[in-house]
Amino acid sequence: MGQIEILEPTDSLLKEIQSILPFGFFPFNESFNGYKFGFVIKCDSDEMRCLKQQPVEVEEKVAHKLILFHQLLTLETYIQIKDKIGDSLYYATPYLKNKGDIGYESGIAHFLYPQNMAHVIANGAYESIFGEGATDLFMTFAKTYREINKASGLNLQYLGLDIRTRAQLGSMISGFMIYKGNFIYNGTQIQDGDPRFELLANRGVFKVIHTPSTPMEIRQDQLAFAKGKE
Repeated sequence: MGQIEILEPTDSLLKEIQSILPFGFFPFNESFNGYKFGFVIKCDSDEMRCLKQQPVEVEEKVAHKLILFHQLLTLETYIQIKDKIGDSLYYATPYLKNKGDIGYESGIAHFLYPQNMAHVIANGAYESIFGEGATDLFMTFAKTYREINKASGLNLQYLGLDIRTRAQLGSMISGFMIYKGNFIYNGTQIQDGDPRFELLANRGVFKVIHTPSTPMEIRQDQLAFAKGKE
């Protein structure tokens, strides 16, 4: 499909991401198990929240297949909405929760941060949590995702949406963020033949910013550093 150039984030881009995320993005002095950053999900007792797109429970083997399907559908959605969401940062990434005898919940966690987003929907459901324009931002994603899901033939089914903390998701799988048209990969491993990168190359995306990151918790006295203010 072509070659994709893997780039490190510039200092200016990193500081923008740090300023947008509620608790920032924590650079490590040294790589830790392949991770170079912490995606900060908790500061003292204050936890980051997201929108949980919950599917029906499935057996474990199917749940792991859904992780890849969700990433592919998300990337195709990003490609189609990247010029419609202003300077918003959007991180839709898979999660996996073992529910015992019921099965596995393999859904999508939406971390959304509207920036210069057209605010059309008055009194939206998510403004008080994610900021002005959040409902418009999510609906832009959701409408396109729904169309792609149906057209793909997968037609994955979901039970609904809930506001949840990161801790309530189970395991979060590092995926792709989009910001100002940049595709940003938070996972550690990049390999030839990865279908996610094949999809991007096939759709004309030939640069990906690599920010291998793991969810982490910080103290209040570390917040300024995580937000890029120190």
